[in-house]
Amino acid sequence: MLITNGYRKPTFSGRYMNYFSNHPSQHKISVVKSLVDRAVLLSDSRFHTANLSLVRVILISNCYPAGFINKHIKKRIKEIKYKETAHPASVNNQVSKDTFIKIPFVNNVSEMIKKSLNKYGVRTVFSISNKLDDIVKLGKDRLDSKLLSGVVYKIDCNNCSACYIGQTKRHLETRLKEHMANVKKDVDYYSVISKHRVDYGHEFDWSGVDVLHRENNTKKRELAEMFFIKRHEYTINSQKDTENWPSVCDNFVENT
Repeated sequence: MLITNGYRKPTFSGRYMNYFSNHPSQHKISVVKSLVDRAVLLSDSRFHTANLSLVRVILISNCYPAGFINKHIKKRIKEIKYKETAHPASVNNQVSKDTFIKIPFVNNVSEMIKKSLNKYGVRTVFSISNKLDDIVKLGKDRLDSKLLSGVVYKIDCNNCSACYIGQTKRHLETRLKEHMANVKKDVDYYSVISKHRVDYGHEFDWSGVDVLHRENNTKKRELAEMFFIKRHEYTINSQKDTENWPSVCDNFVENT
């Protein structure tokens, strides 16, 4: 008979995500769950009590409150027991039909957005900024903004408060040349920029284009474009540019 138990290296530090770190509460709950899973699922039942005691010690040393620890340890053990007793087919067939989106975590703001989206069957996953990868990137030489690709950009009118917001997967410089050249086409093929230039005799600030956002994923980039169009009051974009905007997010735009 093979008897198993968890093993930790002599160099094990016991350091996990601190309870007071700027992370969503769900991430902290996941720390508890992962430790309980290791303590219970990888060991024989004779070791469970000692292993769970060690889990409590580890979590307390990382500033987790006792009430939080006990609540989520009990909850996770119940979930494990349910999976063991439930018919495998009934567990495997529970496929979620919800839509998932990822948003940056901002304390007290992201939770509010999550509650609003949950009403419409949209599940949110939080992402954390200030990762090591973000810090390393800061030391790299920055490209000229016009050489960037996969961007949402804003072009201001030099003569009034109007602006145009667009997105492109190609180099920004290539897209700007297309905008500038469009005015040479027949009037029936004018873009909103060309129409503004001709109707009012205005010119746009082609050298001072702002990059508002970078995103390689097309759908995410298009969503970001719609967000910025909604956010800016004096855009000359056509209505079709935001026709796919989810109305549930209107309150979020107004409060940012």
